[in-house]
Amino acid sequence: MDPFCILVSYDVLVCTICRHACLAQEVTTHLCVKHRDQPPARRAETVRAVQSAASPTAGLYQNQADLAARFRLPSQPGPAIPELDGPFLDGLGYKACLYIARQVRCIQEHCRTAHGWRNPFVTRVLPPPPPPPPQQGSPAVPAPAGYEDGDSLDARLLSLVRQTASQLRRQATTVIEDRDGKLEPNPWLRRVGWAVHLAGLDPRQLYGMASLLVTDGWPKPPLLPPPTTQALAWESVSRTIQAAQSSCSYEEKPFDGRLEPRTIDRYTNLWKRVVGYIFRLRRWPDAARPPYKATPGQGHAFASFRSALRRLPSAATPLAPRDRQLQLADRACLDFLVSLLDHPLPGPSYDSVLLSALAVIGIREDGGWATPDSYTGHYSAVIKVARMLVVRQAQLEVEEADKDQEDGGNDGGAGLFGAVRVKVRRFLTTVHEDSYPTPVDWIFESRSYGLRVQYSTAMTACDEPRSDYPLKGFTE
Repeated sequence: MDPFCILVSYDVLVCTICRHACLAQEVTTHLCVKHRDQPPARRAETVRAVQSAASPTAGLYQNQADLAARFRLPSQPGPAIPELDGPFLDGLGYKACLYIARQVRCIQEHCRTAHGWRNPFVTRVLPPPPPPPPQQGSPAVPAPAGYEDGDSLDARLLSLVRQTASQLRRQATTVIEDRDGKLEPNPWLRRVGWAVHLAGLDPRQLYGMASLLVTDGWPKPPLLPPPTTQALAWESVSRTIQAAQSSCSYEEKPFDGRLEPRTIDRYTNLWKRVVGYIFRLRRWPDAARPPYKATPGQGHAFASFRSALRRLPSAATPLAPRDRQLQLADRACLDFLVSLLDHPLPGPSYDSVLLSALAVIGIREDGGWATPDSYTGHYSAVIKVARMLVVRQAQLEVEEADKDQEDGGNDGGAGLFGAVRVKVRRFLTTVHEDSYPTPVDWIFESRSYGLRVQYSTAMTACDEPRSDYPLKGFTE
């Protein structure tokens, strides 16, 4: 029965480890709470030994009801019990029933349940203040707005809180400002330049323009178009990225695009937000949208993509013609996505609509800015999917060239590797001497800077479990 022994004079069990008295039916709880370091097998053996030795016929107290019915507090103080811990000199006693507890809340709970005690500080009601006196010389001046004679204190406090909250909401910044030099410096925000690019615009409107909800981010009626085209565009983006990943999932290809299903879904959603931002952006007036400069190739690719989406037949169309139209739409989607990458930037970096979309995605739902540890993965998503798209486009171009060669139209191309190398050198790697910077070049540099900040800055751990990571930190 170790670690328990029987205190015969009081008919209770005593734990020899913590020197606490214990009822016979509470041994299991006591071991699980107080002595979890003991192996489960040993605890189970102790419980079985106690059950055999402390049966109801042995006269020991079994539970709280048995203790309340049979135990009587002594009327006179007695000597200390050596088997129990103590004695303690900080007990609080109730004279009417000799109940003693060492915590104020315990003695209050006993008095509340056993004797009907009520705390006077909880039930006290403050008298209402007198009405304000009239102003001198102006007997007809009314009371302050919102005040009525006889208003309760709670009602007036609630009214004051609502007025204060309303004032705070009115004082909140409704447009993005470049506050560099006015507040604590933020090297990350200064490096990516989001505040400068989006200065003077409504962050709530911008957040909706990059939302994954198809009905968010559009101008107010009557400029609101039906979001059917955007929904079809998102479906095409999903099919295009899936096909691009499939074309890069073999070892003999120039690039290995194998990813976990959860990762590719997250990367696809990021590109959907980029495409949704571009579709919504073109519906807003110039004063309400971030500045950018699309290349002629991007404009032509976007127009072709949108036209292909509008020509898609309904679900009732026979399967073969519909599949052909879906293939044409997905090819137009692929060309449009690659055109976002193929954008020389001799001037400002945010002439690229892709970088503009990534800046808007950096706005949190509460209007703040995303930190490097939570945002750097977006740059990785752009780079990874961009490589897949380039390989897929090069693969289709090589297949078309081979088909033309078979038909006698030309002598074919340079092969898949050569086609990919040309695109990589032009817009999918860091800048060379004979080319301008590109969005991917800017993304590589910003991602490297964000990773340096993330892994060289003190992090505070968060013990909240997440579905994707067992432990998540954030940069101070």
